[in-house]
Amino acid sequence: MVKAPFRTLAGGREWMWVEVSAWNANGQISGLLRNEPEDVPGLHGGQTVNVHQRDVFDYLRVRTDGVTEGNETSQIIEAMQQSR
Repeated sequence: MVKAPFRTLAGGREWMWVEVSAWNANGQISGLLRNEPEDVPGLHGGQTVNVHQRDVFDYLRVRTDGVTEGNETSQIIEAMQQSR
């Protein structure tokens, strides 16, 4: 999965996970949206979306043995919560 931004109603960004089904040579990524958007009209979890690799912030790879790679976002959030 990759984490990519989607434009909100107010013009900001909502970051969501996309389960990659195709990654083209031109950097276009297609996949299923794995979050339920809070402020992105017209999108819903499970919908097929397209993002570009230049916009990807994070990734999450789960190997067949259950070991994960990436997901730096959760580590950043956890560190922020602990510093409060």
